[in-house]
Amino acid sequence: MAGRLPPVRRPHKALIRYDSGVDAGASDPAEFAWLGLDMSAPESADRLRLVRYLLEQGAERHELADAVSTGSLGPLALDLALRAPGQAVPFPQAARAVGLDAEEAARLWRALGFPNPLSSSTALRPSQIETLRVLAEMGRSELGNETVLQLARVIGRSVALMAEAIVDTFRVRVEVPRQIAGDAYSEVVEDYSRTAPVVLSALGQAVEDILRAHVVAVARSTWAPDESQAIVTRERTVGFADLVDYTRSAQTLSAAELAEAISRFESRVGEVVNGGGGRVVKLIGDEAMFVVDTGVKACELALELTRVLRTDPQLPQVRIGLAAGPVVAHHGDYYGDVVNLAARLAKVATPGEVLISKAVADDLPGDIECEAAEMPPLKGYDEGVEVFRLLSA
Repeated sequence: MAGRLPPVRRPHKALIRYDSGVDAGASDPAEFAWLGLDMSAPESADRLRLVRYLLEQGAERHELADAVSTGSLGPLALDLALRAPGQAVPFPQAARAVGLDAEEAARLWRALGFPNPLSSSTALRPSQIETLRVLAEMGRSELGNETVLQLARVIGRSVALMAEAIVDTFRVRVEVPRQIAGDAYSEVVEDYSRTAPVVLSALGQAVEDILRAHVVAVARSTWAPDESQAIVTRERTVGFADLVDYTRSAQTLSAAELAEAISRFESRVGEVVNGGGGRVVKLIGDEAMFVVDTGVKACELALELTRVLRTDPQLPQVRIGLAAGPVVAHHGDYYGDVVNLAARLAKVATPGEVLISKAVADDLPGDIECEAAEMPPLKGYDEGVEVFRLLSA
């Protein structure tokens, strides 16, 4: 995980003893002249100890040379710690092993979010070949190759998002504070190389359990095929929550302040929506899209969200748009006129206001009040759209 951090100006420890018992501090610099290490740099002694550690973990000479030239000794240590067991074979050979030609297999590999394996020296280990085999078999089933490619893209995007969140969190919460406190870079690398396999194994099991629960929940939700019997549609109330003047505020915030504001917004939206039985579909900067089973629930969530954000001094007010009806469900996201209308309503609402479509207003009970809202035609809608302003619950 460790990247290229500025060197920490501090005295280096004279000796670091790794678990193998090798005296890493006694290395002869001339022994590693082939790596081209700059021994005059303040951090050179620590980097030399790290090189010895990587060799002990099984690093190849070409891997070390590349890591030194690119400043990625830390990521190489993580790679070695997480590397799947077994002999790696060239990608074309792995493709043949699962019954695919090289280009078919490469399409699957790229769909998972990886670079083109045919333009590099990509090699797969047994567990990775098994992953390729599973996808290949799914493609040969009634699902078909194109559907499996789409699923692979969803999986790749989701897992890449998780990986980036995990790595970045570790960097700013563990790695940087430890180096500032004076810990040697090699010590930090050794620690996370030892703990990462254990942590990720436990996290993988947790993700599997969470996935099982979500699959069951989605299976229980109401749905219907479209007219062509090719796609799933669902009756949903769609909401968009938009932070007011976020772009202007972001221009005056530091990187840390901006990240804090985004985190607070995501946290508040997640707590309210998930706690009320809805689902946050996606967060895009200053905007959150969510879906709820019923219009009543959606209105209750919208009112609660405006109240929560209005009382948060670190966030601007929010404006919300709600629309209800059939939506097209596609790989975890939703599309269609209902989605577009909800997004438009959020954009024209005033700070702290919740605008709802007629379909939402028609289903409200007497204890939730709304009134007709007069406004110019919405962008993208030639005919007038009846819009209502949510008042109270």
